[in-house]
Amino acid sequence: MERQTSSITSRINSCDVDLYGHLNNAAFPLYFERGREDLAVKNKLDAKILLSQNLAFLVKRASYEYLSPVLADQNVEITSRVASLGGARIIVEQEMFSGKQIIAKAHVEYFFLDLVKNKPIRPPSLPFS
Repeated sequence: MERQTSSITSRINSCDVDLYGHLNNAAFPLYFERGREDLAVKNKLDAKILLSQNLAFLVKRASYEYLSPVLADQNVEITSRVASLGGARIIVEQEMFSGKQIIAKAHVEYFFLDLVKNKPIRPPSLPFS
């Protein structure tokens, strides 16, 4: 099956900006997380389904690159895609756009955790593998 992608649009909340009027660097991950949640739900990996199977889909590592200021009340588009998967690990690459300009990027590594054994595991099957 083809690797899945997702795209959402968000409006930057004024409570998420710093004194300069820019999206605070600590708030960027929250917007990217919304994009990853959309990707997960579209691929039947949302938390409720995983919990029913005693599984968790957790962030192991995340990095962000800020390329341009993002302002309060600005509309942004966040695209998310599965870049690679193997074993218990999935890499999600994301880009935040204003119009056609990329204004930020995210690289996030996830892993699956067996909640009963409290150990990383290979998922039984992935909808986008």
